[in-house]
Amino acid sequence: MLMRMGREVTVANNGLEALKEVRAKTFDVVLMDIHMPQMDGLEALQQIRDPDDSVSKFRSSR
Repeated sequence: MLMRMGREVTVANNGLEALKEVRAKTFDVVLMDIHMPQMDGLEALQQIRDPDDSVSKFRSSR
């Protein structure tokens, strides 16, 4: 659906791939499945949102 709207979509098959992608690029939005193999979406999200970890340029507006 997002691609049909002309948006760029990056797919990760597990939480570790998601972290790799978030480290490599800047994203406007990250949609995460909480039941992914190897590292679930909740654990990946914790690392992405950790202000002491330089995982990504993506930061929430908490």
